[in-house]
Amino acid sequence: AVVSTQSTGVLAQMLSAPFPPPFWLLKLCKVVNTEGTIRLCAQYDSLQLAVKLAIGYIGAVAGRESRDFGLENSLQSNMPPVYVPYTVFDQVLLQLKQKTDKSSAELYK
Repeated sequence: AVVSTQSTGVLAQMLSAPFPPPFWLLKLCKVVNTEGTIRLCAQYDSLQLAVKLAIGYIGAVAGRESRDFGLENSLQSNMPPVYVPYTVFDQVLLQLKQKTDKSSAELYK
């Protein structure tokens, strides 16, 4: 929990700056708290990054690179259920829908 709080705090500081967060920080944050990381990206209007993480998480739930997102298992008939943060996904989609620029429209599609 301490690593999650510290890493997301640092990520919030980086997202409020005019440059992208480093790869290693994103990698750590998506392992310890994917939902919170996507939410932070959306909160700081880094929608492209939020969408990339959300798509990656859906892939991880489906079985591709599950460990990169801190998942112990993926959707399989013989495994326990996997949590999917639909509310966060809906918030990102809503923000994209409300944007008027071309790149946001492309991401929304």
